[in-house]
Amino acid sequence: GAAFRAAVARPYGRRTTGLAMAETEVEKKFPIPPAGVKSQLSSFGFEESKRVEFVDYYFDLPAPHWHFSLIDCWIRYREQKVMIGNNYGWRGMWQVKIGDSVNVDSDRMTVYKEVQGDEAKEFILNTVAKLDDKL
Repeated sequence: GAAFRAAVARPYGRRTTGLAMAETEVEKKFPIPPAGVKSQLSSFGFEESKRVEFVDYYFDLPAPHWHFSLIDCWIRYREQKVMIGNNYGWRGMWQVKIGDSVNVDSDRMTVYKEVQGDEAKEFILNTVAKLDDKL
């Protein structure tokens, strides 16, 4: 099935010079025939607001370790297509998603903490450094 995401911006924390915003990502997988994606999404009440083109590269330690995926931690480098001057180019950023299983109304689901940029790089380097002695 295909995965579609809906992101909602909401304020958090103290107000400083600008309004701090956070995104809440809700992901639900459901089957959609390739030819009917737009009409199926419209039937769910979705409207296209913008298009974003990106490529994700996922990383983990080599077999047999697979340390990160086994603990529901996903390390990726996301490159997004952006306008640079009069041409398109690609800009990238490290991102980490760390899963935590929770029970909500008798349903088990995973809630992910997400970090990116310098915080993600620091998490990756610190985690790998701690693993050096174990591998």
